[in-house]
Amino acid sequence: MVFYKDLEANQFVIRGSNYHMRMDAPKRLAHIFDVNERYSDRLKRDRNGTQLQDAVLVGEGTLEGQAIATRLKHL
Repeated sequence: MVFYKDLEANQFVIRGSNYHMRMDAPKRLAHIFDVNERYSDRLKRDRNGTQLQDAVLVGEGTLEGQAIATRLKHL
């Protein structure tokens, strides 16, 4: 069982399975833009939470023989 508030807090990613659920555009924008919190505070919080310094990670490789590139947004 997954609680909606937990999903919202984790940007609709289910903890444990790392499954990404659909998120509508208004919710996505709300998670991207600052809302009543200074950017520097969000940056400190997210860096501590992910243990990463970068907001976006980019990877290149192959998947079943096909060349791919992907990005992961963390902050």
